[in-house]
Amino acid sequence: MRGIQAAPSHFNGNIMLKLLSPAAILLVLVEIVSPAFAEAPKPSVAKRVGTAVAKKAASIFSKNGRVSCHSNSDYLVVTETRDDGFERILVRKAVLSAKKPLCVFQTGPEDWVLDEPAPAGLNVVALSGHSLALKIFDPNDIHLPRVQILDLKERKVAQEIPGIFEMDMSDVSPSGFVFWRDTGLPVTRDNCPEYADQAEDEDSAIGVPRVLRKSTFSFASQKITEATETWCLLDVD
Repeated sequence: MRGIQAAPSHFNGNIMLKLLSPAAILLVLVEIVSPAFAEAPKPSVAKRVGTAVAKKAASIFSKNGRVSCHSNSDYLVVTETRDDGFERILVRKAVLSAKKPLCVFQTGPEDWVLDEPAPAGLNVVALSGHSLALKIFDPNDIHLPRVQILDLKERKVAQEIPGIFEMDMSDVSPSGFVFWRDTGLPVTRDNCPEYADQAEDEDSAIGVPRVLRKSTFSFASQKITEATETWCLLDVD
């Protein structure tokens, strides 16, 4: 208590109260009773900040040499770039915390590790909710990858999109991604004027002209929407 020393154990407290003035008694009662009505502690700033961090949209939050990390409120995805440019991928459930998890490729017993033996390989396209899109390169046709959509909750392939000729990574987001596939249409001067001569010349060694169509994959609907937009490409691979 403020300025009052504790009385010896044999001292009679009732006598002490009688000797004190009414104002002093009131002060003693306030000191004794006030802790019982103290305001309950508020959640720490760290906990509130941690909630905000964990609810952020999927993003790459760290790049450290060969290791990159993608995260959302449900999962942490860590990638480690191999010597051939493809990635080893580690998926684990996110832990609510005020601090960002360490961006380190270190596997644990509950982690899902994805990799393809060389010369095949994987690259992460996007993380959204419980879905992870991967670009898969096969040794038999390394220049024509396919995209797999993984269901991270069930740890299985939800669907596969074959024959990806082009994909602009600047069009990738947690809502979806844009890609181009071969329509199979014959090349003519109307749909591919710049490469029509190569299409007519069966002995041309320059490359194969193709008419590609733009498509968009939506993570929300898990569906592909084809656009009317086409692109004439000279496939030199």
